[in-house]
Amino acid sequence: MSRTFCILIALLTISCTSPNQNPEKAVFETRIAFEAANHMWARTAADINGNGIKDIVVTNNNAHGGWLGWMETSADLSRWALHIIADSLTMGGTFAGGDIATGDFNRNGKTDVIGIMHPGEWKAGGAPSRIYWFENPGWTPHFIGTAPAFVKDVEVADLNRNGKLEVVVITFEYNSLQVFARNEDDTWYEAVNMVIPNLHEGMATGDIDGDGYPDIATNGYWLRSPGSNIDGGWTLFNIDPKWNTQTGDWQRNATKVFCADITNNGRAEVFISHSESMDYPVSYYTLLDAEKNQWEEFIIDTIHGCHTLQVVDFNNNGFLDILAGENKMRWNHDFAPVNIYLNSGDGRTFVKQTITGEGCYNCLAADLENNGYYDIIRTAGHGSEVMEVLINRTNR
Repeated sequence: MSRTFCILIALLTISCTSPNQNPEKAVFETRIAFEAANHMWARTAADINGNGIKDIVVTNNNAHGGWLGWMETSADLSRWALHIIADSLTMGGTFAGGDIATGDFNRNGKTDVIGIMHPGEWKAGGAPSRIYWFENPGWTPHFIGTAPAFVKDVEVADLNRNGKLEVVVITFEYNSLQVFARNEDDTWYEAVNMVIPNLHEGMATGDIDGDGYPDIATNGYWLRSPGSNIDGGWTLFNIDPKWNTQTGDWQRNATKVFCADITNNGRAEVFISHSESMDYPVSYYTLLDAEKNQWEEFIIDTIHGCHTLQVVDFNNNGFLDILAGENKMRWNHDFAPVNIYLNSGDGRTFVKQTITGEGCYNCLAADLENNGYYDIIRTAGHGSEVMEVLINRTNR
């Protein structure tokens, strides 16, 4: 099933642009990828079958535990065929997590998949999680390690630049951050285990200080990399306490985080939004002095319950844009904006394009066709059953 969806909403200038700096607006064609998305919060995009087109990797029913699978993208981006990687029948337990990731763990040129075994966040959020990577092809499971509770975020990166991927996970319960790394014989061990005050949700990796090694940004903090020896020496800094000193119920200190160099200064900026609460900004922070932990905040906009935050180049003009959107089901607003902030070229001047008022939950920007134009994988809210793919048709 498919339907054409052209973006006709007017552009709103966030700050002044000169006439020759107006960026081209993005145009999308919306197609239905899946009509039975049961709390399918965790999703990523990767080329699983090696045909040059990215597929959608998902965990189903993260609320109460489900299966791990991937949806094969057809060559014309019109259909998605579901394939199960693992479920309770094959593994003896369900899968659930707030995030999912992929990577080539055995360095054979094929994309493997991280799977997190857990009974479900709404069922037993404080129960331990067992983390595996599933080998492509055949989906043989390989145990990585255990997290103390439901995993909110997972990142895969070569933190020590030794050619092997590490796995980073955080949990809300117990405020835990762990890094799993590998020995010379490729067996896994826990390289880092930290308890971080008020850690909740939102994590990304990127070279924040420009030393060539990926750092970790999470919940308004950043962990400065020690370099090639990742077993110790990670220094915790607070970028901005407003993201991790909140009090109240479960929605406190909940964020979305992304790392990207939008200012072209050779260092990744840290983008942060509040994924649950109202009246928080969508901001990015530029590191001014690593030794003194001095930052400059640039406020882009305010979006309530901003549960989507992605930074990619939507119109393929060489400048990074920002996707930010409200969870439709969090506040039940009549208008739940999903915006692209189009970069005029300086990383400071943006034009706002609203692509829908129907919300966005954990939406993912991914270049499915590898053509330089990023598409959007979208569900409106945390309970939405329809998963859409907005195919980027800009300038085509």
